[in-house]
This record gives sequence, C-alpha cells and structure tokens, in this order.
Amino acid sequence: FKTVSDTDQIYHYNHGVYLNDGEKVLKALIEAEFGSITSESLVRDVIGKVRRRTYTDRTQFNNKKVLNIKNGLLDLDNLKILPHTPDYISTAQLDVHYNPEAEAPRIKKFIWDVIKPEDILLIEEILGWLLWPDYHVHKAIMLLGKGRNGKGTLLRLITAFIGKENVSSVTLQDLTGDRFSMSDLFGKMANIGGDLPSRDLSDTAKFR
Repeated sequence: FKTVSDTDQIYHYNHGVYLNDGEKVLKALIEAEFGSITSESLVRDVIGKVRRRTYTDRTQFNNKKVLNIKNGLLDLDNLKILPHTPDYISTAQLDVHYNPEAEAPRIKKFIWDVIKPEDILLIEEILGWLLWPDYHVHKAIMLLGKGRNGKGTLLRLITAFIGKENVSSVTLQDLTGDRFSMSDLFGKMANIGGDLPSRDLSDTAKFR
C-alpha cells in the first residue's frame, strides 16, 4: 500500500501496478480477518494506521523513464524489459505486451486515410509523448476540422491503446474553473476530451 501524502488516497499494488482502490481492498481484508467482530471503529483505526505508515510524496509516483506494460517495465532509455516490482510506484499499466517486431497495418491505413501526409509523423510523435512518464514536452494538442473526418475515431483509438483506466476526460473549462478537477489527472497518461463546450474560459492560469 502507498498513500499520496497530500490527498490521503490509498493505492494498492496488484499485478505490477498501483491501483487507487486501497481503501476498498483494506475493508475487504479486515472483514475477512475479523469476521463477526469487525466494527466501523476497527475499520477506521486499521485504515488510519495503514495510511499513516505508508505516506508517500506525490513526486515518488511514476518518476522514472519507465513504461509499465503487461510483461514488465520497459526502460525507455534502452528498450529493455525489467521485471515488475512494488519498489517502482507506477499507477498506470498498458494492457499490451512489448513486441518490437509488431505491425499494425489497419491502424497505419486509417492514419494515412484521414491525416495529411505531412502531419503523420507529428501524430506518431504525439502518441510517443503520451507514453513518456514525466511528459516533459509541456504541450497540449487540439484537433481542428469539420465533422466526420476521423478526429473522434483517432481519439478513441488513442484511448484504446492507452487504456480507459489510464485516461481522464476533464474539459478545458472544468480544468480552469473547478479547483478540484486537477486531482482527476493524477496518475493518468492522458486527458482526452471530445468537442469543446462553447463556454468561455474564465481563467487560463491553472491550465498553463
């Protein structure tokens, strides 16, 4: 278990990744262990003790050049697979097995059908940015174009590649106007939205 020190959210390590279901898992473990003598106060006390003993600074999460995938931890510096370990606090795992020889002819055809040839390398680079843990690029991407031209399909394709559980969908307006919305981004690999609402942006400082 690991607890984010500034939010008290408890994460639980399971099959190579830390999931934000720690409190739920603890409740089930306490019930299984103590059965009929379980009480609300006992549950609160145990969860509180676990929380206090596992506080971890937010900067310790996802802080290496490593991509968490099903068959291990892919070192992005040398593309070597390392074994999963709870010592690396990763909150996102792609549901894929790394295979440097893999091909994707249908996806390539779709990209060539809907994107201008001079923009294809940029789209591929954007996909690479999303896989980089610290996202040092500091860029936001907006797709422009009329309806039914492949924008939505491309976004769904990216979401399927990364995994729905690794994607948030906070709108630009909520991000700038709702002070709690940024917490939904923690541990996610991408924030993807469809059509932007027509509401004005009240303040862009938080977005920047």
